[in-house]
Amino acid sequence: MTYRGDADRVHELSREARHLGDETGFPLMSAGMRNYAGGAYLNQGDVESALKELRDGERILVAGGEQMMLGWNLQLQASVALMQGRLDDAAFLHSRQVDIARELGHRRVLAVGLTGLGQVQIQRGEWGAADRTLCESLDLFERMGLATEIGYVTVLLAKVIAQNGESERSAEAASCVRSDPSSDRPYLFQTITTAEMATGLLDELSGTMEA
Repeated sequence: MTYRGDADRVHELSREARHLGDETGFPLMSAGMRNYAGGAYLNQGDVESALKELRDGERILVAGGEQMMLGWNLQLQASVALMQGRLDDAAFLHSRQVDIARELGHRRVLAVGLTGLGQVQIQRGEWGAADRTLCESLDLFERMGLATEIGYVTVLLAKVIAQNGESERSAEAASCVRSDPSSDRPYLFQTITTAEMATGLLDELSGTMEA
């Protein structure tokens, strides 16, 4: 459902799961499901509701020592911070996520955290740091064979490549992503597909390149 961007269905399933967790005495399960609810609210543009769900969930997860679900919670809180232009908060939250993932040895949480950190570094104009961070993330996603994630990170790296003056190489990377069938899906609670993201970059590059 998250790949399809079906926020209503995600809300429905997360409510059912939270109710089940409360009924059976597993508050950590209910808290973890707030991650999905928060992400669904982000899909719908309701940032305040997303933050409330995520912060309420974070308190329970920290108190219960549930690190893996906390990592996902921090990911979504960082996404909100990035959307609001709070770059320092986003960097801090993603750094916490990355530290947790490295300690747990959880590759997917680590790769997603590094991707988010790379986005912050792009926003800050820290191009060298972004290149290193996103290359590590891409390597992890490639080893896991996650096509949508690979495409998303490739477009971010294409932005870094363009900033380094290699417009043709950047356009080639973005074009490859756009032509891949998996690019018709959004990355983790994003509101546009990876193909649309790649197209946006190609439109930007078209103004700097000869026909």
